[in-house]
Amino acid sequence: MNRQEVVTYAKTLVGIPYNHMGRNGLNDKPSGLDCAGVFLCIADHFGLPYRDILGSYSRYPGGQQIERLFSRWMVPIEKTDNPPMASVALMYQVGYFTRGKEPPQHAFLVTQSDPLRILHAHDSPTFRRVVESPIPYGYLRRITHLFDFPGIED
Repeated sequence: MNRQEVVTYAKTLVGIPYNHMGRNGLNDKPSGLDCAGVFLCIADHFGLPYRDILGSYSRYPGGQQIERLFSRWMVPIEKTDNPPMASVALMYQVGYFTRGKEPPQHAFLVTQSDPLRILHAHDSPTFRRVVESPIPYGYLRRITHLFDFPGIED
């Protein structure tokens, strides 16, 4: 599995509705995904072993839930202002439910470096689906962790 293959498959998920804790149909075309579900779907497609969060988590998870989910099965890489294609970024959100820099609460896939484009399950009322777009303003500075899929090749 190489970086381009990961991105090509991930783009087939664009348009799938946002569904908090959505995991239905990981082996086929899912009926709904959240940001973590996107990566579990990719891992499932490529036959990678992964570990999901058991139980539930809130829409704006606190503590280290998202970080623990990705740390269990992904390979940490050095943070950079130009993450490699097919890397996974965790970031903290800013809004009503947060007080600034918090533990990570959202994840996105880098689909293109320079200029950066990302793919993620977007829960805003405008989108509420998996989208690919230029990296929104402020996302880069809020990245807390970067990961690679295990066994990914350049």
